[in-house]
Amino acid sequence: MGRHACGLLKTIELITVDIEPRIIKTDKQYRAYLADVERLAADDPSLDTPDGDRLELLAKLVEDYEKERFKFERPDPIEAILFRMEEQGLRRKDLAPILGGKNRVSEILSRKRPLTLTMVRALTESLRIPAELLIREPESQQYREEHTITYGSTPETNKTNLRLWVGKVRELAQETHRERGAWRADTLNEQFLSYVAKLSWSESGPRRAKEFLAEKGIALVVLPALPRTRLDGAAILGEDGAPIVGLTFRHDRIDSFWFTLVHELAHAWKHLSEIKLAITDENVEDEHDDDTKEVEANRLARDAFIPRSVWKRSEAFLHPSAETVQVLADKLHISPAVIAGRLRREKVGYAGLSRLVGYRQVRRLFPEVKWG
Repeated sequence: MGRHACGLLKTIELITVDIEPRIIKTDKQYRAYLADVERLAADDPSLDTPDGDRLELLAKLVEDYEKERFKFERPDPIEAILFRMEEQGLRRKDLAPILGGKNRVSEILSRKRPLTLTMVRALTESLRIPAELLIREPESQQYREEHTITYGSTPETNKTNLRLWVGKVRELAQETHRERGAWRADTLNEQFLSYVAKLSWSESGPRRAKEFLAEKGIALVVLPALPRTRLDGAAILGEDGAPIVGLTFRHDRIDSFWFTLVHELAHAWKHLSEIKLAITDENVEDEHDDDTKEVEANRLARDAFIPRSVWKRSEAFLHPSAETVQVLADKLHISPAVIAGRLRREKVGYAGLSRLVGYRQVRRLFPEVKWG
């Protein structure tokens, strides 16, 4: 539940479940309701029970308060663009080469289309508008509504718990905002993913990855999944425009940690600006080939560890064994667990190479997280 869990649970003792929920007006009330939400979510009540109804209502009240209390206070990005155009004597046609054509300029300035990260970079470089002003979504537009896309979910997935988990991850990330470096919109690329992949070579690689991402302005938050979800990870848009990666360690294995981490970083790089709030992945090891975004994230994650030109020509792929896996790991300077995990998914099945994937080797590196 995070480091404030004890205090929140004490607050809960002052509130009985018989009190009729009201619109949240104070931080104290917010913290008490949030604690009640966490307690109820952990019990996983059915939707047609009093506790289930209370959980749904409290979650909505908490969500509404968070949207109002923690909303951005920066200027609207379209107003920032128009101001700079007026300042520099620019006309709409002058933005066409920057934003990709006259029609695209018209759609952006009339608030019918959101800015992409590519557009943000171009405007920052050409007009010297700070990226943090442009990343915020314009006000009072339909596309400003926050969205979450979940891959791999089933009818049994508890959508309320997914939303609660995402909100808690964002809250925990905000608490450590001052401890992270400055975020730059051009940070994520293939070289960045490859560098993160190389950190898997170290036994303490997961901790080193968290520290490295923090230096680059990216929060890595570890939070166990809530009941009735199979959540492995998520890429979430933070309030400052920097991505947040949330991981659950549902599978306590080295290969699962690294694939999920780089998969979410790939989503943050390629897709998060389109989604606007969060991309959550349930059962990330299952291929979801019906969605182009998932296919791309999987491909980028695989290629970050093992280039396509190497994989199917390698002895590890042609003749899977502990020895050939280790040889390829030494060559690529990555963890053998990653190679073994990929072979288990693609070729030898989940009964093979089980000693190489690093069972129960990840959670122990994060003792500050409360498991179970």
